Parts: sequence; structure tokens; C-alpha cells
Amino acid sequence: RKLYKTLEEVNLYPEKRITFLHLNGPLHYASEEFRLEESLEGTHITYSGQIECRMPFLPGIGWLVALLYVRPKWGSVVKHHMGLLKEAAEARALEAAV
Repeated sequence: RKLYKTLEEVNLYPEKRITFLHLNGPLHYASEEFRLEESLEGTHITYSGQIECRMPFLPGIGWLVALLYVRPKWGSVVKHHMGLLKEAAEARALEAAV
């Protein structure tokens, strides 16, 4: 398992969305957005993101590396973190209801 360090700009738009812009790290470009929408059941979170890879030693195929390798890895990390967030939010809601 390999760890990557990134530097990101985070923008908070209270009660609406959170955005992340990749400034430094292993990817050439990355941006992410979490949209928050209230519903009768609670808060619905929608994730979207874009990534771009560049391979200096193989110019022109960064998009293929992103499609076949980086996106699946990135997606599994986001899915895992969203699951942790859901568990924590649901546990907090149960504690508040008591």
C-alpha cells in the first residue's frame, strides 16, 4: 500500500458544497466537489471529480493510465471514505436522538 501526499485548496460553501482543487502531488490535475442537499430523510451527498495524468516518459498516454489505473483506485478510496463518513454521521444522529 502506497501513501501519496497532496496539497489541495479547499473551499467551503456552507450548507451547499465543498470543493477541492489539487495543487501539488502525484496527479497533474484533480478537482472534486461534494454537493449537499437536504431531503426528508436527512442530507444527501453527491460526489463528482475530475483527474488528469501526465506521463513525462510516455507523452500522450496519461489519459489511458488515468482511465485504466488511477480512476479505479481513486474511486475506491473515495467510496471507502464516503462509507466512513456515512457511518460517523449515522452514529452521531443516533446519539443525538437519545
